[in-house]
Amino acid sequence: MNKKKLLFVTPQLPQPIREAADNASWQVLALLAEEYEVTLACPLAEGEEGAAAELREQIRVKHSYHQAYDLQSEQVSSAGISHNESLQLRLSAALARQVEQLADDHDLLVIDHFVAFYYLPETFSGTKVYNAHAAHFDRHDKGPDARGKSMNRVFDGMEAQYLRKREVQGCTKVDLVFAQPADAAALSDAGVPFGKLYFSMTSQKSIESASAAPSFNKTNKRLGYVGYLGDEKNVSSLLWFINTVWPIALQQHPDLELHLVGKDPDLRLLSAAMDYPGISFHTSKISPDLEPLDCRIAIDPLVYEDHAEAKLVNAMARGVPTLTTRMGTENSTFSDGDGVLVSDGPRHMASQIDKLLTDKPLWTKLCGDIEYLVQERLPHHQTFYSMRRAFDRVSGAVAT
Repeated sequence: MNKKKLLFVTPQLPQPIREAADNASWQVLALLAEEYEVTLACPLAEGEEGAAAELREQIRVKHSYHQAYDLQSEQVSSAGISHNESLQLRLSAALARQVEQLADDHDLLVIDHFVAFYYLPETFSGTKVYNAHAAHFDRHDKGPDARGKSMNRVFDGMEAQYLRKREVQGCTKVDLVFAQPADAAALSDAGVPFGKLYFSMTSQKSIESASAAPSFNKTNKRLGYVGYLGDEKNVSSLLWFINTVWPIALQQHPDLELHLVGKDPDLRLLSAAMDYPGISFHTSKISPDLEPLDCRIAIDPLVYEDHAEAKLVNAMARGVPTLTTRMGTENSTFSDGDGVLVSDGPRHMASQIDKLLTDKPLWTKLCGDIEYLVQERLPHHQTFYSMRRAFDRVSGAVAT
């Protein structure tokens, strides 16, 4: 099935994604590029071409378009945006024309940051999305490449009341608005319809843990998997695990259990598990952290995945060490020992199951690594999943 086309327009300075931990836009865009055919439109300054090329490679965008930013203050003002010329906002009349020409060939258009409303084509008929970095009238946050100045300073000393009016007007032009909870509340109070507001967690500094840190002694000899059990790739990977790894693991630990949590289990999975009483299915709602099951290990074989980053984060979010395959990590940014253990084949994976079941110091170290990595990456994944669901809802597509 052909991927939907998404046009992502941003004034943000491109930079290598591994050096952009504080730039949530790129983190989320990398995930969107796994699901959609992404086109990136962004102004560039002289000398930034190399950084932009590295960024494109990292996030795997299909196409990218760049123009030098060139607008003077009077030109920007005529478009409804006024700013102090010395602050050098990254806007380009040539890029605006290019975006207008490109837009109709896309299903979705994302306006990243309030300043990028300058590029929104009036005639675009697809789904329009605003990724709000802040409710600027309420928080006075810094603008993109504005030399540390607040948005009130960027917009030529604009009063908060007028900036509020501009932000609300911008939100009326789009179908969906993503903002942090506090900003979403401020935008709603300002008059943005609550029904088009969705929470973005990408600028949260930390995530409150749903439960206390896991303890080795409070877990049992159980493996846990959480995912949609009707997805063909998930099913194929789990069948590989049950048919090749599970019999070897049982030789070492006959009392080992495998708990598969998810909706619509495929008949092939149910059939493969019939010979193993230690394999259980849970189609009702189980706490996402697997805590009621006291699993010691989370698994995600990922034998047939093209893009594994999101699924590995999903597995690691359970808080216990995650076991996967070399094929899985090759299509992600994770490395062996990076909160996950990587296996090169059935026997190797079975030996690592034994290691995680019995090696308390290793298990505890991996849990500590996971806590840090999940706090760093999970907000971006939460925002991505929220965006994907909202895109599907607005476009009338059926989520799979």
